[in-house]
Amino acid sequence: MSHPQTVLLVANRTADTDGLRQAVRERSAKGIMVGGEVGSADPMAAIQDTLARESFDEIVISTLPRRVSRWLHVDLPSKAKGLSLPVSHVEAETVPDEEPALAVR
Repeated sequence: MSHPQTVLLVANRTADTDGLRQAVRERSAKGIMVGGEVGSADPMAAIQDTLARESFDEIVISTLPRRVSRWLHVDLPSKAKGLSLPVSHVEAETVPDEEPALAVR
């Protein structure tokens, strides 16, 4: 029996967008466990810190639209590909009105 795929989701203001929810739904058919944490404000540092503690099969990076995304301006998806894992990029269609609220359940 194979283990569930482990996916590192990297998002900030786009954490509650349709595109990212769809990416999660597509991967959940393979078996998924969900967890979350707040990392460094520097997205590449947050990714590297997380990969130093845990193993993943894929990285999914969710960004704001190209015209306003700082992460795309610094080419975060390409930089993450240098970490030897498959990287998928999900670009939000619109800019969310406000930052998502963190909820603990």
